[in-house]
Amino acid sequence: AAEKYFLVIDTLPRVGSKLSGMMLRMQFTPRAEKIRSNITVIKKAITNIINSKSLMKVLEVVLAVGNYLNAGTKIGAAYGFKLDALKKLSDTRATGKRITLLHYIVQIVEKLFPSLLPLSGSLSSLSDAAAVPLQPMPTDLSLLQKEAGALDKEMNMTDPESQPFRDAMGPFLASAKMDIEILNTEYKEMMDQMVIM
Repeated sequence: AAEKYFLVIDTLPRVGSKLSGMMLRMQFTPRAEKIRSNITVIKKAITNIINSKSLMKVLEVVLAVGNYLNAGTKIGAAYGFKLDALKKLSDTRATGKRITLLHYIVQIVEKLFPSLLPLSGSLSSLSDAAAVPLQPMPTDLSLLQKEAGALDKEMNMTDPESQPFRDAMGPFLASAKMDIEILNTEYKEMMDQMVIM
């Protein structure tokens, strides 16, 4: 029985590309859902950050402390700062002490704005977003698009032996193309939101 199967399979033109198309069909939904889920988690975190009044107030305190420390210099009257500057808060230490600038800012917030703490309540989705690897997302999306393109190319072959394959795979390919287009749009929106922040 297995020999007959392989004899029949061997007569089909471009069997490798057809098998690749069938693999894509089997794996498409979980792969696309993983990308969609990751995009949703990141977008939710971005929305939480943008809408968090507590975080904005803490950032105002950081800016005020930075302006106070840099008073009299060209950077002492800043209207804002880059988010990379937040990394330096834990590196800047008081002379001869183990307290960092971050510790000092937390003490100010605890004393003057205790209602802002803990920040974790308004930013609960950040821990989920921190677990999402950003780098593979565009690669995974590009790979899905490339594989769908290869299947599309196979579907455009006109040999009569491939008609049953085209009939079986046509609806999937149309749906996959639409899903990939939607995922690309959602990914671009997510990246645009990240740039705005």
